[in-house]
Amino acid sequence: MILKRKVIVRTLIGLAIVYWLHRKLNFESDAYYPDQKLGNFIHSRFPLPQAVLPSVKIVHFMNKNHLLFPEYRPYLASWRRVYPNYDFYFWTDADIDRLLASRYPMFKSFYEERLGHPLERSDFARVLVLHAFGGWYADLDAGSQLNAENLTKRHSLIVPLEPFIHAMVAFKRRRLVNNAIMYSIPGHPFWMFLACRIIDLVSELPQVPRNKAEAVETTGPLVMTLAMEQFAAANAATCGDLDKGLGGSYGCPYVPWPRRFLPLFDNTSNFVAGWARIMCYTVLYVPGIIDECQRMRAFDFVNVLPADAYTYHAFLHRTGAKGDQVNVSDWGLNIRFNPMDYLT
Repeated sequence: MILKRKVIVRTLIGLAIVYWLHRKLNFESDAYYPDQKLGNFIHSRFPLPQAVLPSVKIVHFMNKNHLLFPEYRPYLASWRRVYPNYDFYFWTDADIDRLLASRYPMFKSFYEERLGHPLERSDFARVLVLHAFGGWYADLDAGSQLNAENLTKRHSLIVPLEPFIHAMVAFKRRRLVNNAIMYSIPGHPFWMFLACRIIDLVSELPQVPRNKAEAVETTGPLVMTLAMEQFAAANAATCGDLDKGLGGSYGCPYVPWPRRFLPLFDNTSNFVAGWARIMCYTVLYVPGIIDECQRMRAFDFVNVLPADAYTYHAFLHRTGAKGDQVNVSDWGLNIRFNPMDYLT
């Protein structure tokens, strides 16, 4: 009898924990339902592109200068292996200054005066690069495995989701848009809408130094997710349901589940995997998260790269680290430097 009582008590405690975790997840942001005024503003100022363009055969990389840790070479080399005929461009801080002066002078003072952390500037810079020239943007620890031209021919903007586990564990959200691996045609209106949201958000903050973690909210995946939810809701009639990846027509954003673009989760400290084991049991009705949890359980919450993944993000966390670095120009990957000398 005593043993049965202990089992019942443990079961009830377990169910209470599961219920508490389930209630903690913010499974639908209010931002996903913008008011009519915001929807009209998006339609009038940022209309979806109508013309279908060929795939943009460019890959962009970015760093403060040309010196990189050797660990990055396999990731950059993977893009060259998959896209041997693409133009690769490497952007430094000095190159972004030239881009701002040439194409976006209206953002120059904001970039220099209000974006105090290097990661904030990097987040904002990649938005401008993709808006100006299109193509793929990839973080230095993001790799390519399969050619995705079958998708870039059909979609003007590809912005995959972060692993659902990241959204759940770190932010208690049902989704989180990534900004480490993205594709776009030049001039897609989402980028200028996102730039406006970033400027609105940062301009309301005190002018004090911010840290790396805060950049996720001010210029990175969190504000980008907010902007995508608003942009998607305003264009729902044309683009479809964000939970199903949008992409209803060529001009719409395509926001695919992470499995084929970001299938690996960041488990640097085993924190994510540990919480995922618990939180996966709290999700009962969100197909994308259920699918990811089933895949993670199949491999006992160990990272495994699917053979059919187009890209992947390794989460090396080398930004700001110390160690010997080499000049990326010595890697023989046929990368063009000083991009503004080539791109107009």
